Amino acid sequence: MKTWRIIGFILVMLSLSCFLSSCGSESTDLVAGGGIGGTGYISSGTITAFGSVVVNGVTFDTTEASVFVGGQEKGVGNQAILNYLDLGQMVLVEGTANEEETAGLASRVLYMPNVIGPVASIEDVGLRAKRLRVLEQTIIADGHTIVKPGDLEALKEDNLIEVSGLVNDEGVIRATYIRKLANSFDPEIEIGVKGSIQNLNLATQTFQINSLTIYYGKSKLADLTEEEMGSGLWVYVRGKIRNGYMEASEVIKAYEARITNAEWVNLEAFITEFSSDADFKVGLVRAKIHEHARFENGERADLRKGIKIRIRGRITNKILVAQRIYIYK
Repeated sequence: MKTWRIIGFILVMLSLSCFLSSCGSESTDLVAGGGIGGTGYISSGTITAFGSVVVNGVTFDTTEASVFVGGQEKGVGNQAILNYLDLGQMVLVEGTANEEETAGLASRVLYMPNVIGPVASIEDVGLRAKRLRVLEQTIIADGHTIVKPGDLEALKEDNLIEVSGLVNDEGVIRATYIRKLANSFDPEIEIGVKGSIQNLNLATQTFQINSLTIYYGKSKLADLTEEEMGSGLWVYVRGKIRNGYMEASEVIKAYEARITNAEWVNLEAFITEFSSDADFKVGLVRAKIHEHARFENGERADLRKGIKIRIRGRITNKILVAQRIYIYK
């Protein structure tokens, strides 16, 4: 009997050891220490509240967080958050979170506008909704968009505006935040645009973001080389308008490129490609659904291209293995 008890004890301990070491490549267990982010946690979504900063339902302590805007460090701590960020802006938070993902500690908060430029056109597209064109980018704003100062009706052609939002499956920016910076556009004012490099021409040193042609021959290539500037790379470009094209002063990798470097991710985005629940793309990140994933406000069968979701899970081989999914309707 004693021998069988010893064998039983060994089997129990082996099972427990397997559980704690996350048996299987897609374990739902959290990292040691009762939280997430021992080797990297990123939350990317809309700022919904301050008092530190709240993103995707997680209240992050930002007491010692560095704040970056458009690739430039602006300051550290809560006051820097209030000085340089605003409700409705899409940000990326690096740090840690507790197991429930209700509270976290931010080490960096990064913000990059989708576009800063003059309004070329604006039209009504439905009840309390407008379509804008800014630097050849299409923007949809509606009653959910935070507009400062004023409201959507206050926006006019030639206004200089800053836009933050999510890019959907059609390449349209669904604005969560718009700020009017000036009533009229001065061509000597620096502008900015974020998007995917298309039609790269190394001979002419140009590429396009949607229909906007950008000349980068005189620009600073921050944290990337010309060899890395292949089609599909997401970048933020700062520069000025010159005779129908943009002359870049700086080209940097978009913050979204950092997401797959984390271990745990909490991401708000549109599904931009969809083959199956085992092979789809949310924002810029390839993803698949864990077999034991939990759904809120919907179910697995609701997943399709074009819908907005909040997806939480672990990065495995650059793929986000989703463990919790909230479907926006």
